[in-house]
Amino acid sequence: MSIKIAFCGEIEGNTANMFSLAWMAALQKPVWAVLAERREKRYILWRGSSDQQLLFLDCGEGKTRRAKKYWQEADIRVLHINPEQKDLEQYLLWKTPGGESPFFLVGNYHGEKTKIKSCLRNFYRIEEENMGWIPYNNEYAYAFERGKAARFIQRYYRGEGAEHNRCFFEELEHSSFLLQKKLETKENHQNTGGNHLWNR
Repeated sequence: MSIKIAFCGEIEGNTANMFSLAWMAALQKPVWAVLAERREKRYILWRGSSDQQLLFLDCGEGKTRRAKKYWQEADIRVLHINPEQKDLEQYLLWKTPGGESPFFLVGNYHGEKTKIKSCLRNFYRIEEENMGWIPYNNEYAYAFERGKAARFIQRYYRGEGAEHNRCFFEELEHSSFLLQKKLETKENHQNTGGNHLWNR
């Protein structure tokens, strides 16, 4: 069984944030194989010990034929948004033309989260349980650029990470938890015995 999770967004850091959530999935559910695809190249992040797969798909800005196909066929859609981008309302309408609402991810944000959350919740009617957050983190960005992001995440969970990264990991963990709830729903719908994907 395979669950496909498509990521789309026009903000910097879309790919890095997708990989951070994929590595979190690998840490939290080691039985499943976790794969990520970017620019038609597939990476095996975790092999797992079963034939079940989580496939993370990077659709970039969603403008190519391949990206549009992935976005339409995905079991779960994750839409990166920047609250300060121009024409945000039109962007949301274009990316969510009816059907099941995507999971919204505010990635690489700076500043006060409370004000941003209030705007998205009150003006755009995005429910809190359908909205994840990953703040910008210079050390993670540096590690990702050098292919060492997995090591950066693993070091923190071994207790070797710096204390000043706590906020980044708390938000990453919570966003991962919200996404996992969607994964659990999809798994139950696919009638694979009713076992929960995630325990928390």
